[in-house]
Amino acid sequence: MIQLYPFNVDIPIHIVQVGTGGTGSLVAQYVAQQMVTSRITEIKGILADADSIEEKNLRNQYFIKNEIGKKKADVLAKRYSNPFGIDLRSYSEEYIETTDLLMKLFDSLKVNNKKESIKILISCVDNNCAIRS
Repeated sequence: MIQLYPFNVDIPIHIVQVGTGGTGSLVAQYVAQQMVTSRITEIKGILADADSIEEKNLRNQYFIKNEIGKKKADVLAKRYSNPFGIDLRSYSEEYIETTDLLMKLFDSLKVNNKKESIKILISCVDNNCAIRS
């Protein structure tokens, strides 16, 4: 097999996904599956969304009736982290509206204050205010 670029599996990968609604609930599943199959030594993720599950969400999002009222990010992080054995956390205290808060989420994934990591931001926001931020 030809390797097109050198890749160091010892560099941590930190993923922050903002938004866990229509698109985000589907993307979260794929992110979790990639975390499971990755050859990376340290890969961690956070699903960030302050929105709660409503009955109308059941038609087009990956949630079920008994999850209504719970935070979307919390439900998805628990759903995939425990059975897959991955470090996938949630942040549901507030919406991500500043760069400072986004960087705090990335910093919360660090271990032993390692400075070098590959940071991946996945945006799955679905409203104009969030998209402009």
